[in-house]
Amino acid sequence: MGFFTSHRDHDLHRERPADPQSDQSDPVAVRFHAAGPEALLCVILGGGVLAGAIGVVCFCAALKKGTLSQVMPIAFTSLLFGVLLAVAV
Repeated sequence: MGFFTSHRDHDLHRERPADPQSDQSDPVAVRFHAAGPEALLCVILGGGVLAGAIGVVCFCAALKKGTLSQVMPIAFTSLLFGVLLAVAV
């Protein structure tokens, strides 16, 4: 027991017995491991590689329409929008 804790605090932080209803503490982790390597590979390739390729194509198409000084500020705000969407959701 630490210097700043009392017996009452120690009783509050005792470990509780495991809940027999829950097999795992995180159901998302269980589904992630149950997905299998083929499904995870599709998510990685579809989410990362395909999205990156589409981004490069859109960036090159924007460069054909405008100058680099016009395209770059718009292109680099995607990080800001990604962070804002992640925080909002």
